[in-house]
Amino acid sequence: MDQNLLRLIFDSPVEIQVMILGQLSVKELHTVLLGNPQFMEVIDQEFHSFVRLIFEKCPNMPYNLEIRHLVHRIVSLKASPKPPFANSKNGPRTYANWIKEFSKRSDDAMLPTIPRTLESLSRIQLLLQSVESWVGRLHYNFSRSYPSQDPQSFESFLRTQDMVIVHGKDSQDEHSFSAVESYRIRRALLLFELYCTLFHCSNPCRNGKQHNVRVSEQMLFLQSLQPFLLTELDAIYGMIECYLDWNWHLYGIPCRISLPLHPGHNVEPGGETLEYIMSKGLESLIREVSDDMVPPYEYNDFGAIERYCARCIVYDPTGNSFFTAPLSHCFSDYQGLDSIRIPTMVPTSMVSWRGAPDRTNGPSWLCRTYFDPDEKQNKDRIAALIKEDPHNWMGLAFWEEDRLNRHFKLTEEARISGIDPEFQRSSYQVTTDPTDWHTEWLIFMDDPNVGYVGTRLPDSAAAIYRSILG
Repeated sequence: MDQNLLRLIFDSPVEIQVMILGQLSVKELHTVLLGNPQFMEVIDQEFHSFVRLIFEKCPNMPYNLEIRHLVHRIVSLKASPKPPFANSKNGPRTYANWIKEFSKRSDDAMLPTIPRTLESLSRIQLLLQSVESWVGRLHYNFSRSYPSQDPQSFESFLRTQDMVIVHGKDSQDEHSFSAVESYRIRRALLLFELYCTLFHCSNPCRNGKQHNVRVSEQMLFLQSLQPFLLTELDAIYGMIECYLDWNWHLYGIPCRISLPLHPGHNVEPGGETLEYIMSKGLESLIREVSDDMVPPYEYNDFGAIERYCARCIVYDPTGNSFFTAPLSHCFSDYQGLDSIRIPTMVPTSMVSWRGAPDRTNGPSWLCRTYFDPDEKQNKDRIAALIKEDPHNWMGLAFWEEDRLNRHFKLTEEARISGIDPEFQRSSYQVTTDPTDWHTEWLIFMDDPNVGYVGTRLPDSAAAIYRSILG
């Protein structure tokens, strides 16, 4: 940037400085600061204005306090050398207080403190971009899920494919999320990233010990969520896993099987490598699905399995305890050695957040309907959906009435036109069923039945958790 222009900017009112500097990318800001460190004072004093400008570059991301609380939590954890429970002096007490503060977040609570640095701005920018990219990919999974012989519908699908897979942007079409669904999904993606930031182990042990052995702390986090938020977190996990399933031609073999709307109940765990990859978080998952030079819809099963087996060899995790195990323990009569459940800490309600769409401070229409004893017709339709697809990939926890009606309309049209309306987790254009060789190799490389070996939670830690959170 020209030095005379920089001097002119520096002599301008602070509002003008923020407006001009806010148009620069974080990388460009870094270059400017190298030669003009005096601008760092502007960034420090007007930090929240720069954060808002980053949000404005992702216009579909709401800028309300509920979303910002989650963003600040994630960024503050990424800026810390260790998660709160890993505090060498007083980990359990530190983490219990963190959980207590997290569970009391509201419009009236202070935002978590984050460093007023370019690194923090960069993390926020990358986080929002990752969320938006996943919203697009989940939308794309809806677009390709409904069979149709309508040329216009197929053209719409191709446009969506180009926008999402090639250009990494969301595309508005007949399967786009409603405003309420969109808000719920973005919030759930941020909750998922927060969970990953807390509990992903970046250096899995290769000496026979399990990775992510923090089941107790994971359970406490899950118990701190309102039940409907936990249901939505469970749903977003299934939706992301379904996308990876399609992208890597896994045919659901190493994927977990979950009962929609009942997080943690009757779960069959997935492969340990797939769960470990899931634990790496949204940004890393985007890189994982973008690493292959050939788009997933153009390579065959043999090439796909080679790529996935290579991942299994590279990551080589031992044990499967990132998400399925702690979620199952939350609702199981058997509590593992390293598990703790505090029934009194589960929040029963949530205050309304200003700026959040109506009906997003509680369960979705579909959840409310399904658990309403007075419902009959819609409850039967939802039950039929769950029976058809026990994998939870469709994210039923987010559905509003319009999407349910549209789903049955599209499947009825498919039935009338002679197309198989059954929902498949994986719908490939090369083959329709995995070969025996394919199945055997996937099970061999990423056994879905691998458990983990628990480490006993010290009595002193359990006592601290119960005294602070009980």
